[in-house]
Amino acid sequence: MAEFKEVELEVTVVLGKGKFPLSVLEASQKETILELENEFIQPVTILVGGIPKFKGEVLTVGNKFAVRITDEC
Repeated sequence: MAEFKEVELEVTVVLGKGKFPLSVLEASQKETILELENEFIQPVTILVGGIPKFKGEVLTVGNKFAVRITDEC
């Protein structure tokens, strides 16, 4: 079983969701802002292998984005 500890899984962080008319998406271009339904203070969802596993908060480490796990889904 120890060999499975080295298996890498894809992790995706979902900031939020939104619904937009097709006309808005078709007209979108560089620098278009699409406002999400989530408020900035709401936790993000962390997917592991495409499955929601954790909730977390976005932060920066140096010049990179990071996410701190705050809860399990």
